Amino acid sequence: MYGEAVLKNKERFLNPVDILSTGELEKSMERALLRLEKDAHQFGDKMVQSTEGIIATNERGHSFNRYIATDKVTWKTGIWTGLYHLAYLYSGDDTFLKVAKSHLKHYIEASKHPELHNDHDTGFKFTPSCVAAYKITGDEEAREAALRAAKILLDHCCPVNKFVIRIGTSEIKQRDHYRILVDSMMNIALLFWAYEETKDEAYREAAIGHYSATARYLIRQDGSSYHHYQFNPETLEPMYGVTHQGHRDESCWSRGHSWLIYGYPVAYRYTRDEEIKNIHKSVSYYFMDNLPKDALPYWDFDFTDGSYEPRDSSASAISLCGLYEMCKFLPDDSEDKLLYQNAADMMLKSLLEICENKNSQTDCLLGYVTNSRPHCQVIENCEPFGDYFFFEALVRKLKPDFELFW
Repeated sequence: MYGEAVLKNKERFLNPVDILSTGELEKSMERALLRLEKDAHQFGDKMVQSTEGIIATNERGHSFNRYIATDKVTWKTGIWTGLYHLAYLYSGDDTFLKVAKSHLKHYIEASKHPELHNDHDTGFKFTPSCVAAYKITGDEEAREAALRAAKILLDHCCPVNKFVIRIGTSEIKQRDHYRILVDSMMNIALLFWAYEETKDEAYREAAIGHYSATARYLIRQDGSSYHHYQFNPETLEPMYGVTHQGHRDESCWSRGHSWLIYGYPVAYRYTRDEEIKNIHKSVSYYFMDNLPKDALPYWDFDFTDGSYEPRDSSASAISLCGLYEMCKFLPDDSEDKLLYQNAADMMLKSLLEICENKNSQTDCLLGYVTNSRPHCQVIENCEPFGDYFFFEALVRKLKPDFELFW
């Protein structure tokens, strides 16, 4: 359970960051839009997946900062489609909307098959794709697909312990599947949206139950977090915290932690639950206190300055978007607003200076993403979710009042 938040290195975040000028930010955005247009021509109506270190094709050469095409719906493709929705909303260029529309057939069909979504990631698949499509264009097929997906996610919520189950439904509880995990804080946006559309309280109660259980079991007293928390599948009692992608059970996996930093402001937007601000402060302060000097986090907070372990730029991109989002709900004279804004600017500056991919012959926007160090999956390379949240960060900086679809 989270405790009272204390920022140990407050002085680091009290002063505004000398971030790049608006003109330089716009140049980064221009490069991003051109890259997405290139990828649209390259991949057509396919989505993309990371190559995980393999050779993509003989024609394209080594897979560094490359993607390969797929029409299989996954949590990463959902975010890739969302990237094109976001590019359209920012630029007004129909090219990007056409790409996103060309993907929808895959999601609409997938929503009719619950067996394809036997995990916690249904929100990632359908919020940036189908919910976004409905909000942008009024597409009724996309709305119905998103509502089917929300029902699937609801069926994966435990009615006793009030959390989204890692794998399986509330009726199937294999030991390593019956867990709560940090990733699902972004997935519950689909449940909140479904409540707004249907007024069925079951969706809202499930989402609130999940973020409350997350604070109770996954967030430690010092504001760090477990990746997973194991429950007994027979007695349903809580047992212990574990990791899947972190360094060890008692460490803090940086990207997992970032889902909390973004997920709680999204939950606040839907509920206006004031306790969320305290939870968010706890996890945000921990992240800020453990940033290395260059503000580019390592893949796990066991590692800091001087380590040769890989970095994970996506943890930074997701977290800074969450900090910017929470700033919307804080008064202008709030110290936390100042601290969050400066920390987010510091991380964005680091991404722009170190991690932005400026090689126009490759596929991604952001480098130095590490997916899963323990599984040797995508080490300081690229991932669709890294691109999406980096692009969203640019949008937030250039258009601070921009309304997103989470």
